[in-house]
Amino acid sequence: MSRGKSAKILAPALIVVLALATIVPVIAVLMPSAQAQALNVAYLKVVTPAWKGTDVPDTPWTDTTKPPVFPTGTTWIERYNMTKIDSNGDPTLESNVVVGVYFVTPANPNPLPYKTFTPNGTGFVKIEWPKEWSNVTIAVKAKGWYGDKIGTDRLFSGIILSMITVNATESWYEQFNIPGSFGKNVTLQMDGTWTLANHDTYTDYFDFEKNGPVVLLNATPSNFAKNYSKPENAFVTICAVTWMKFHTHTWYSLKDNLSYAQVRVYDLNYSAHGVSATSPASLVGAAVTVGADGQTKWVPIPLQTMHLDLKKPFSEDFDPEVDPAN
Repeated sequence: MSRGKSAKILAPALIVVLALATIVPVIAVLMPSAQAQALNVAYLKVVTPAWKGTDVPDTPWTDTTKPPVFPTGTTWIERYNMTKIDSNGDPTLESNVVVGVYFVTPANPNPLPYKTFTPNGTGFVKIEWPKEWSNVTIAVKAKGWYGDKIGTDRLFSGIILSMITVNATESWYEQFNIPGSFGKNVTLQMDGTWTLANHDTYTDYFDFEKNGPVVLLNATPSNFAKNYSKPENAFVTICAVTWMKFHTHTWYSLKDNLSYAQVRVYDLNYSAHGVSATSPASLVGAAVTVGADGQTKWVPIPLQTMHLDLKKPFSEDFDPEVDPAN
């Protein structure tokens, strides 16, 4: 091969090599920052107020600073993990909630989620968020009866069954109308009352016996991740659910029972979620009277914990006329 031909062949190859030589160092610099944002990781166990559990299998639950992860209930509602209900009124292993993690700031009080997560059939879910966050808010939201998304992705949207805020700011306590509790573990109970949730003896610890659907935890996000780092010590998350049975009969008589009648429960706040009254996303509960007695099986009905416009919980002293922003 002549020298001229060799030069013509090598020139393009040399250009490629030189181009790669200039590109590769740039890639080497960019990859670490794109690769790995340091993350906190924690586990939740999603249950209802009917849940009965313990911290060690086959052992009574005595240390209430430890989450009662392992079921001890004898009925399915005492072991229920927020899954879909089948046509026979029995629980399945398909989750019917979504869990989102949010970083709330004064400049962004209603953020989009960093990520959303779906619990498995036994209610466990692994969540994560950036280590640089000074606080983290975890929201468990209901899906429609058929699994439809309700509302937008914003924090104060949809049916919020549970909200846990770790290392909340003082303004967050004020927004929730409990300013005197800043820096303490506080929970909102199903009856609408606020409860100090520090353990009576180990006062720096959260007491799971005082757990509720809305929780303000006096801990750093990193400590929360450290304390609830595995499924066996997952943070047991109480979702606001009420349990009901329905009876159907004709107008002729209370004893003229209706078998195989459909009972449907709709969310009346559907307009806040951008759907119609008949939208599948508005249907939040359903059952069939499967026996001659006209009775349904137990139906879990999701309850809204938050006033979406005022961005505060429905507590015992809730005042819709008071806007925390003013």
